[in-house]
Amino acid sequence: NLIKYWNFFIKEMTNYKVILIYFLFILNIILKFSSLRHEIKGETEETYSERKSDVDYIIDFIQNDKNKNIFTLGIDSEYGAGKTFVVEKALEELKLNSKEYEIIKIRCLLLEREEVYYYIIEEIKKVLAKNLIFISNLKKFHKSILKIFDNRFLGGISNLFSYNSITDDIDNLKATIRRLNKNIVIVFDDIDRTNDIEKIEKILSFISDFSSKNVKSIVLFSSDNLKKLDERFNRD
Repeated sequence: NLIKYWNFFIKEMTNYKVILIYFLFILNIILKFSSLRHEIKGETEETYSERKSDVDYIIDFIQNDKNKNIFTLGIDSEYGAGKTFVVEKALEELKLNSKEYEIIKIRCLLLEREEVYYYIIEEIKKVLAKNLIFISNLKKFHKSILKIFDNRFLGGISNLFSYNSITDDIDNLKATIRRLNKNIVIVFDDIDRTNDIEKIEKILSFISDFSSKNVKSIVLFSSDNLKKLDERFNRD
């Protein structure tokens, strides 16, 4: 339809009434769009002012080095309550006021079970490479090796030699991350919106293993949803 209107407009360009109608039509669209943007901006600013204390709390968690052993923040509320909005605002302020932070966002729902460790580690490697830190001695995390690595959290080790090898890789990676003169903030979103319990276990084990002074983890979830999947996922 737009193409037809445009062709008609080109043919009737000499007709001033047609030009006036098109001008008014376009002006009407612009005014409606501007009004809508203003309305959305007003609602966003109002929502933000109500959640400012939550935003400040998240920023304080990321910047606070006094709590030496607290490297993970869980944000628990129902789906649609605004968890992602609050975290995004906190990260915006953080990046605006400091260049000491690198942000990694993990959409847990879109992550396949088999690629949990590989994907997250690849994202960390990208951050390191961006800051001219390269990993030369880190072995690839193949599926077979990852299975052995997971056994540490799921009740046993089937191959001690492979396990030691992987532990060395993890320690090497963590030592390499410590060379970074910035802090990495990893946001795990939608962790409770998957029915794959093994995938959740892998993500939680990664957080347990890699969260440190310069790797802060923020986990967005609903404890009610997690408990429906497995009673082990209690709020603590």
